[in-house]
Amino acid sequence: MNTQLEIAQAYKDFHAGKYGKINYNQKKLKYITMEQVLSKTKWIIDPMHSQIGFKVKHLMVANVRGTFKEFEASINTKEEDFLSAEVDV
Repeated sequence: MNTQLEIAQAYKDFHAGKYGKINYNQKKLKYITMEQVLSKTKWIIDPMHSQIGFKVKHLMVANVRGTFKEFEASINTKEEDFLSAEVDV
């Protein structure tokens, strides 16, 4: 645990520029309306924790299974559920 003296010294060092300068004018905040927030949500599939696969019946005898090693996918939705979602693979 830091003492009050150590905390006060770190505060002074920070404002004196010992740890670098912060450009407060560099980033401007962008305000958006609630309508823009609710208009569309984009979900991006994480390929490290996801898998896309398929199964095809061959000659009505055997099933052939496969997976894709590389893929990108996203889901766009305007509603709370995924009934009207758009899927891009």
